[in-house]
Amino acid sequence: MKIKLTEFFSLLFLFMITSIFWGSWFTVSRVTDHFDSAALVTLVHTFELTFPVPMRILAPLTVVLMAILLTQDGQKWPGRLIWLSLIFLVLTILYTFVVVIPADRAIASWSAGTLPTDWQYVRTKWKNDQLYRAVFCLISMCLFVASFLTRKASYRFPGAAKLGTGSL
Repeated sequence: MKIKLTEFFSLLFLFMITSIFWGSWFTVSRVTDHFDSAALVTLVHTFELTFPVPMRILAPLTVVLMAILLTQDGQKWPGRLIWLSLIFLVLTILYTFVVVIPADRAIASWSAGTLPTDWQYVRTKWKNDQLYRAVFCLISMCLFVASFLTRKASYRFPGAAKLGTGSL
């Protein structure tokens, strides 16, 4: 039962992280080209105020839960897929800290007097950074879901191994 709860919350939290990253890119990618610099600064500042708190909890907790699953899963392929999923999640988190957060902070610090001359290029790069992060996280999510789909029926459904033997 503990492993099922760990699986459930790992999947739920990974889904939430993916939704945050994918949803923010999906929304922003359609409108940022129409933003002036002031609107972009306001948007990025809002992101900085709203995303860090839930992500400080969700990201490390998801990594820990997925790591726990690795110690519990005795099946070869599902375990490898969880490893790959965990690697992509860690890459997503690292990419966020190394690329996205510094860009967010730089954009949030802009004002009318400190606006760089190439701010449209920075806006496009920022939008692409959001996409790369979302794709890394989406790959992690797909690999994690695939780990559930590749498990043997006897693991997913205890008692399924007895089906067809006449002894349920």
